[in-house]
Amino acid sequence: MTSHRISANDFRLFNRQLVSLIKTDLPLSRALATLSREVRKPGLRTAIEHLQQSVEAGQSLSRAVAERPKTFPKLYAKIIEAGEKSNDLVGVLAQFVNYSETMAEMKERLKDVLTYPALVLISCLVMVSALVLFVLPMTTRWAVSLVQQADVEAVLYGSRSSWTQAHLFLARHMPFIVIGFVGLVALLVVVWLALRVTQKGQAVLDRIKLTIPVYGKCYRLSLLTRFCETLGLLIRSDIPVGDALYLTGQCSPSATMGKSCARMQRAVEAGRKMSDAMSSERILGPMLTFMVSVGEKREAPHEELHSAAEIFAANLHNRARRAAYWIDAVVLVLVALLVILCSRLLFQPLIFLIRMMSGVE
Repeated sequence: MTSHRISANDFRLFNRQLVSLIKTDLPLSRALATLSREVRKPGLRTAIEHLQQSVEAGQSLSRAVAERPKTFPKLYAKIIEAGEKSNDLVGVLAQFVNYSETMAEMKERLKDVLTYPALVLISCLVMVSALVLFVLPMTTRWAVSLVQQADVEAVLYGSRSSWTQAHLFLARHMPFIVIGFVGLVALLVVVWLALRVTQKGQAVLDRIKLTIPVYGKCYRLSLLTRFCETLGLLIRSDIPVGDALYLTGQCSPSATMGKSCARMQRAVEAGRKMSDAMSSERILGPMLTFMVSVGEKREAPHEELHSAAEIFAANLHNRARRAAYWIDAVVLVLVALLVILCSRLLFQPLIFLIRMMSGVE
């Protein structure tokens, strides 16, 4: 039994090819055998071969997939099971392929929007760090040796001003300030990794993410998009609403959304409507609750969930793009200030020397 999770791109390609082969009325075992021969990546080929062997042994595809949770997501097994029960495996798998491609497209759009600001920030930080850690110390020693001479200080300043004090402090301690800042960032990364290990820590991190300015709103929109797409797909596949909410919570990367799905599942299984259960969850918002209530009246909540997912995805893209513009501007301003400060510190020894020579003359 393989324990390696296949990549998202390979997984989507596998499902597209499987749908195409099953549409030709090819038996499932032969379709899997054909795919295993075509696939070149060892991990995916091994996974397909295990599915083929299980199906040929009389096991259902959903059961074979469910027995490999480290390779295939829980959602996938439930989707296949729904397709088998409804005798529409091709249709359900096609819906899952569309869902997977929608989620992948959303991630790619966000990645495209945020990649450039991240690269600008990283490259500028590397440049400034190199100046501060390697170039600045050499000029700092020269500057300090000059200003430590009493006669030079008298020529240069007469009396030390507050700017002079601040300037000399930065000249002496800027490398240590940068190292301390890098150490603080490293400490925060370690704390973040430590919190991710436990469920309570993940819940704390999730609450922090939702409250961060700008990022929090984008993060919430991404969660809502995924929630609507996943829940809509499951309901459209005739999976009971309670089970659909449970699986949606399990598939969500957010501990907050997972707890909300668990509460809604209990409410629905107790006899409440899904829209009524949603109204108590602050993270979902009133618009989604209203749209789902309209879908329930039409007996098609999955359609309204899909429409809501499109609205959230479009809003997320617009917010992320605007945030990227602001990030670009802020990063450029900060980098400009850092470059000006570093340039001042780098050229100050020359200024000292010129003033000293002029005073001597």
